[in-house]
Amino acid sequence: MIGFLPRRPLILASFIPLALAFPVMVAPELWAPLLVVDATLLGVALLDLGWSRRALVRLDRSVDGTASLSRPFSAKLSISNESERALNVEIQLDLFSEARCADLPLHRVLRPRSNERIHLSIRSEARGPKAIGDHFVRYPSRLGLWTRQLRLPAADEVHVYPDLMAARRYDLVAKMDRTHALSRLARHRGGETEFERLRDHTRDDELRRVDWRASARRGKLTVRDYQIEQNQNVVCMVDCGRLMTTRWAGHTGLDHALNAVLMLSQVAVRRGDRAGLIAFGERVERVVVPTGGRTATQALARATYDLFPRMVEPAYEEAFRTLQIRVRRRSLVVLLTHALDDQTAERIQGLCAELILNIALDAMPDFPAAPPHASFLRGDMHCSESLWALERAYDDWKAGRVSAEPYVDMLIPSQIDPTMAPPGKHMMTVFVQYAPYDLKVDGVRAGANWDDT
Repeated sequence: MIGFLPRRPLILASFIPLALAFPVMVAPELWAPLLVVDATLLGVALLDLGWSRRALVRLDRSVDGTASLSRPFSAKLSISNESERALNVEIQLDLFSEARCADLPLHRVLRPRSNERIHLSIRSEARGPKAIGDHFVRYPSRLGLWTRQLRLPAADEVHVYPDLMAARRYDLVAKMDRTHALSRLARHRGGETEFERLRDHTRDDELRRVDWRASARRGKLTVRDYQIEQNQNVVCMVDCGRLMTTRWAGHTGLDHALNAVLMLSQVAVRRGDRAGLIAFGERVERVVVPTGGRTATQALARATYDLFPRMVEPAYEEAFRTLQIRVRRRSLVVLLTHALDDQTAERIQGLCAELILNIALDAMPDFPAAPPHASFLRGDMHCSESLWALERAYDDWKAGRVSAEPYVDMLIPSQIDPTMAPPGKHMMTVFVQYAPYDLKVDGVRAGANWDDT
């Protein structure tokens, strides 16, 4: 990098000898005054250059070592003017290509022998390990004829993780009990199945909760209280293949999927469960065994912050085999992928005994048979023709077949919590059953038959 650049006053002054050269052509005796003018300009320029050779600015920097995707992080600059005059400085940083900083280039007027501290707000539009390099500083020379350019060496690493701030915000929401309110509205599949206690009957209790034997012993109505099972496994399977390279709102599908994984793990851990992850592309790339406690979400973030989608075919079968080997306990498995066609959806459905789809919607679906703004659309919607159809779907499962007419349970939770989707958009959760774990092929029932299928 060039250490000095001529400024406008020096460039304009250089035209003076050129203007005087024309009269010299008519009157040669003016050569001596012209040489004096040239020598004077050159001397002043060199004198100003010599005065400016010493660097007059010192700059130190500290940067947050971790950041969240698209969330601002801080870079703190300490700028010192070591001269006896005021300096009008311009500062630029060697940022990585995905970094955005509205404060740069930075312009400041530094008082003589002063120090100033500045906070810059930087955000990254990509995950992974990033580096912030040298400082570039410019300021005018003493006489204003030159611009002094400095390159001050510096190097800082920043690890950009998925959106941890969203998970932390949801954690605050959970503390205000909105999580519990949403869980009651969404009605967990299987209900609250773990016995907690017996208590006296109240007016709002459902009749099916009455424990008649305990009521007979105590001589008054007694009900059973149940709680949601805890200490369970939640395993997120994340597709890192070609289907997740599509971009929405400036980020890839994988970026959005990892943000969802962190939020889901935060909720699971807060409720006393364990969270794990399997990330796969053409092969399984990362496995995080389900763990609980405060560090579970941070462990998932550290394991996935440098994962990027690639143009490869996702190996769903290998991912599910890894799940079967590495996670032996009963678990809730959440598959995050982008099924663009029926073939991909059928391929996934063939691997799952019970299929849960989280579908991103451009708008609220149109239900022609429902009245406008019907209240029941905010709750569970069960799709089945009759009880006999449910029985036939279950009979298929008992016989080792995938249900020909599956039972479908739908919920659009973004109507209840608009923060689950961008403005004007919605998210639909679809629960589909049944599909047997041990598929029957040629009269033989075995889990390995899914591989052949």
